[in-house]
Formats: sequence, structure tokens, C-alpha cells
Amino acid sequence: MYRLVIFFFFSVFPFNEHLPAKKEVYLILDDCINWKRSGFLDKKNMFFLYKDFDKKLFEEVFEVNFSHVWLADDKRLSSIKLKYSDLLEGLPIFSSGLSKKNWENLSKLKDTSFFILIPEDYCSEKRFLNGYEFTLYEVNLDVTASTDDVIEPLNLLPLPEVDSVRRKKKNTN
Repeated sequence: MYRLVIFFFFSVFPFNEHLPAKKEVYLILDDCINWKRSGFLDKKNMFFLYKDFDKKLFEEVFEVNFSHVWLADDKRLSSIKLKYSDLLEGLPIFSSGLSKKNWENLSKLKDTSFFILIPEDYCSEKRFLNGYEFTLYEVNLDVTASTDDVIEPLNLLPLPEVDSVRRKKKNTN
């Protein structure tokens, strides 16, 4: 009986060396012309990519943001090099096939590292070159509602003017 209790304890509360490693998700940004890069960061080391999704195609407008930025060197995001064939073996997700719900579900994944193949690389002829290694960047993923979907505060009727000395309603007749 005590063996069962010990086994249960270690299966529920594993030690750090037995914890699973972070899961890696590869995203290929294949809808090439739709992604925009912010221009204020170094292209090689840090960048932001974003895409606005149109209300004509989706029920509501939303934005997907990727950032390959860090504040301290010990929190630096990594990058990996993979051949296109190896990348395909890793079962990547293609951005053109994702709905808003798919993006939201991805952004909620815990203990997951996201690596993207940026549109400039995917949309070039490089993926057809045998043996060419692409750089995939680890990124932070954020899905937000566009400003068009933000609920505006109610326009409250103005309060009646009050005589500040007597605290009575001013006669407006």
C-alpha cells in the first residue's frame, strides 16, 4: 500500500529533471503579402510582425502579433536553422489556414515555444533550393481585438447644472 502512495506522489509531483521539455510549434507565415514588419528594430536580431484580419473575411477584426524581442540577454529568444524538408517533417502550421479561434487557441498554449519562418524567406525561391537552411525565430505570440471591435463607452446624458452654493438644480427657464 505504501508503494502505491509513493508511486502516486511521484507521478503527481515529479522532480524537475523529469518534467517534459517545452513543446515547439513551427509556424510558416505563407500568406506572404499580408504580414507587416515594424520598422524601428534591427531586422536581424529583433523584430515585430503583425497581420490585421479583415472583417469581410472573418466575423470580427483582430490582429496577430509576433515579437522576437527581449529585455535582458538571459531572456534572449532563440533561433534555429532547419532545411525545408526537415521543417515539413516537424508538421508545421501554415498561417493561411488558421481562423481567429485557431490563433486564440495557439496563444493560450502554455509551455510552448513558437518558431516562425518569416514571409521574406518562405516566399522567396529559397525553399526550392536543395539543402538550404532557413532560420526560424522563436517569438512571442499575441492575438488582440482590433480597435474597431472595442466597445465604446456609453454616452451618458449630461448631468443637470447645479448651483454649487445651494446644491439645487438651476432653473433653466
